[in-house]
Amino acid sequence: MVVLDDAATWINRDRQVDLTEHQLALHEKANAVTAREEALHNEQAAVTASQLAEREKQKAIRSSQEARRQRDAAIAARQAEEAQRRIAERNAYGSQMLLAERDWDLANIGRIRSLLEEYKRRDELTGFEWGFWDRRINGEILTLKGHSGIVTDVVYSADGGLIVSGSANGTARVWNAETGKEQFSIEGDTNSVEAVAISPDGNWIATGGRDNTIRMWQANSGELVRKLSGHSSWVMDLEFNAESSRILSGSSDRTIRLWDVSTGEQKGQIRNAGPVYSVAYTPGADRRIAIGLRYGGLRLINGTGKTLRTLKLPANAPVSVAVSPDAKWLAASCGQHLRIWDLNDEDASPIECNGHTSIVYAVKFSPDGKTLASAGQENVVKLWNPTTGEELRTIKGHSGSIRELAFHPEGRRFVTASIDSTLRIWDISRARSEVTLDGISETNGTTGNHGAFSPDGSKVVTGGHDGLIKLWDSDTGQLLDSYKGRTDSSGKLVPVGSLSFGPKGERVFAGRTNGFVGVLDLESREFSPFKPHEGTVNRMRFSRDGTQLVSVGADRVARLWDIQSKRELQSFEGHTGSVYDLALSPDGRQLASAGLDGIRLWDLDTGEQISLLRGHLNGARAVAFSPDGSSLASAGTDSTLILWDAGSGDELRKLQGHSDIIRSVAFSPDGRRLLSSSQDRTVKLWDFTTGQELLSLSQEDDFSYEAVFSPDGRRVMTVSSDGKVRIWDSRPVTHSAAP
Repeated sequence: MVVLDDAATWINRDRQVDLTEHQLALHEKANAVTAREEALHNEQAAVTASQLAEREKQKAIRSSQEARRQRDAAIAARQAEEAQRRIAERNAYGSQMLLAERDWDLANIGRIRSLLEEYKRRDELTGFEWGFWDRRINGEILTLKGHSGIVTDVVYSADGGLIVSGSANGTARVWNAETGKEQFSIEGDTNSVEAVAISPDGNWIATGGRDNTIRMWQANSGELVRKLSGHSSWVMDLEFNAESSRILSGSSDRTIRLWDVSTGEQKGQIRNAGPVYSVAYTPGADRRIAIGLRYGGLRLINGTGKTLRTLKLPANAPVSVAVSPDAKWLAASCGQHLRIWDLNDEDASPIECNGHTSIVYAVKFSPDGKTLASAGQENVVKLWNPTTGEELRTIKGHSGSIRELAFHPEGRRFVTASIDSTLRIWDISRARSEVTLDGISETNGTTGNHGAFSPDGSKVVTGGHDGLIKLWDSDTGQLLDSYKGRTDSSGKLVPVGSLSFGPKGERVFAGRTNGFVGVLDLESREFSPFKPHEGTVNRMRFSRDGTQLVSVGADRVARLWDIQSKRELQSFEGHTGSVYDLALSPDGRQLASAGLDGIRLWDLDTGEQISLLRGHLNGARAVAFSPDGSSLASAGTDSTLILWDAGSGDELRKLQGHSDIIRSVAFSPDGRRLLSSSQDRTVKLWDFTTGQELLSLSQEDDFSYEAVFSPDGRRVMTVSSDGKVRIWDSRPVTHSAAP
């Protein structure tokens, strides 16, 4: 029993052990399950956290993208707003520049000066037009202020060192002509000083006026020496003889009187039909006197008072007279009329100078006799060619009528006296906003006239109907040389159809109406011709490296040539009529040609046509690439300009403003301006960005065949059908005012 009990005990013990171990195993298994579940939970939690983090990240990315989008939209909005602001500013600038022409016509120079000052440092807006107006109004180099009333008369001393002026307030003033500083004033006249004079020897100053007397003053001190009495009415004009021994006076009492300077004694008197307004000695030994009357009337007398000639004038108005230094020409104004007589030919008709619209008070010849100046109620000075009556230019600056003017003895400057109480000294070369080359063609014809700047802009070459090629200095307008070209079978020179300088400026290429191109060596004067076309050679352009030449002509073809060998490299055929113009892209890969059937773009290497652009109603007369090659401009017979995208051929903008066929179009070197010339007798400057017209240059005599920029973009050359080349200048001048 004991053994069985022990066995049972051991068995129970083993069972309990097994049970315990089993329970332990189950517990461990449960723990393992729990651990696995916990691990799975942790893993799931980690995944969830990762997903949450990813969602947050995506949310942050979306927020960042939205912020970036909003920022980009804000930037774009600001850029669009800024672009609109710039466009509006450009349009406002352009509108104001157009008004400058009206202000010029009205002599409102102060308004133009204020406009230029407003945009003086706005280089992003301004261009050729700003410089053109700046140069046009700033021929004035000194303004002399000191008179408190109307300035009635003015003269230079014989050495050019002094200026003497008279005023309606009864004073005269003596000025340093170089600095504009007042030296001293002369007071003693009891009424308005109407006339002043300074003796050629520089010793005497004479004044005369409404107190009917003449006063003689020491020129170096202003000390009164004597009074000359005898006139019974206003003294209107005074003039010394060349020896400074006599002084001539003209008066409203209808007399002119001659006085001895040293004694004051009256030496002679001549009565006239009316009040005397002006008198002038003729240079030379015979000493004739020209007399202009206050209410019309002009006569020429000798020293004894005998009338030599009575000259007819068209108005009952004050007559101002002037005699040229060589005594050949007599000029006189009467009302708004200005006439010039040949004193050596009594049968010759007077030369008419037409241009003034109101009374002319002052007329003077330059010391060399090559220029006549006139001024009056219009507040302007006009300069004329006295041999032809052609107006050379108009100079503006005064705000009131100009009563008198005088040339410096050297002829480079002149001074004006005005009712605005100022005197102004002008430099003729600086007052010039254009240079005219007259006589580029000496016969009339229908082939047109042509011109081109040299690569450095210092010279201009011209050619026209008569076949002559002429070389000019572009600054002075001086003719440097003339060359005869190819003749036809009858021996006549063949008209020029197109012109271009060679890339280095040492040769000129002249396209002729017979299909030849003459290559002129300027140094050797030799021509080397070749024939690229049948019919007129209308245009030539050089490749960028200068080794190739492209030409177009009346034979409907464009051709590419090797300059050295004169061998044709490629032809471009497709136009159905005459090809008038061509342009090469800046990268040298494309050619654009213009004809009445449209604008064709060609691959310069293969000769294949790339595209045909049609936008003008009756075809195109001119074409030009922008300097960056991205755009193309064309000019049509429909009086419009069209801007194209050179890559896609899409029309970008149409510019309207001309009223007749446009003959030429050109980009400024910086690509910001576009230039066009038309048969409506205007040359227009446009803002390329906005398409707005900025400036219109009038060609009163005839229309321009072409208009081009100088290489630096600061000058514009127009070539007209009247045989003239005009070079319009925008290069800066300096301006100063006397203290």
